[in-house]
Amino acid sequence: MLSELDKTRINNICRLLLAMVEGKFSFQIERNNIDDEIESLVILVNLMAEEMNQTLRYYSQLNSPESILQFVQMVFILDHNFQIIHVNNDVIKNLNTDRKNIIDQSFIQILSPASKSNWKQIANNLLLNKHYEVNQKLQFQIDNNLIKEAICNITSVCHKGADQEFILVTSFQSKTQSQFIEDGLNLDHRTTEHFPKQKKPPNILKNAHDIRIITSIHDYILQHLEAPLPSLKILAHNFGTNEYKLKYGFKQLYHITVFKFLIDERLKKASLLIENTSLPMKRIAVLTGFKSIAHFSKVFKKKYGCSPKTFRRLTTSS
Repeated sequence: MLSELDKTRINNICRLLLAMVEGKFSFQIERNNIDDEIESLVILVNLMAEEMNQTLRYYSQLNSPESILQFVQMVFILDHNFQIIHVNNDVIKNLNTDRKNIIDQSFIQILSPASKSNWKQIANNLLLNKHYEVNQKLQFQIDNNLIKEAICNITSVCHKGADQEFILVTSFQSKTQSQFIEDGLNLDHRTTEHFPKQKKPPNILKNAHDIRIITSIHDYILQHLEAPLPSLKILAHNFGTNEYKLKYGFKQLYHITVFKFLIDERLKKASLLIENTSLPMKRIAVLTGFKSIAHFSKVFKKKYGCSPKTFRRLTTSS
């Protein structure tokens, strides 16, 4: 006998699948901490939606004779207290809500739990800097635990010489001039006949047990960024799997290799420490797992386009 919670979770899976049938691949189901077969299905359905979204974007833009356009999708205007004072019609349509449920709401209340911490950091910067602007991926909460993910530009807007008056949050989407993705999703043979067939990556994660192992390794890496990472063979053995499953299963689940993920997360942590603390660079390098300050500076500059010291100076003065 299914519990009410399990019925709701299965219903969310059905809703997302129906949305995908209608050609809507930008939605996701909000994750929770339950470790069971239903949650494994949630992970797989989310991955499928994300993969379809990326694939359709790729084929709609690759070798297209049309120009690619960027257009505004959702617009939020917030006051200085981060309350929503205006939205465009696309917000109402995409979030499946009424205008009265949005206006005067605190902006953080319409975000998923995963995006709330990111927004708090952005809000701190908006309070401290009248001319702050950032691009950030945010997840918007839809009813019944569905979420919509969007790349947003967040900008503080004020008149010259005045205090900050309001905040503009806009999400953008790419389309061809003929709005290829929206118009029926028709990928006929002429669209793909000139593209060489690419070898599909192996499908490694075939059961809930394998998925749980890979997610456990993912979480382990995040919690031990300062420590040297064991070889893939040893790491896999420690979690009860093999190197092959770890290597390709991690790529299948997170679309990135284990070592690229490790470096990206170390650099992300380093950038936050540089921006938010006065720790010396040598100490930050140690805290983020880099063997030497020289290696740290080299990979940091490759990622962010400037040295750690320059990054601190720019973020401090901005």
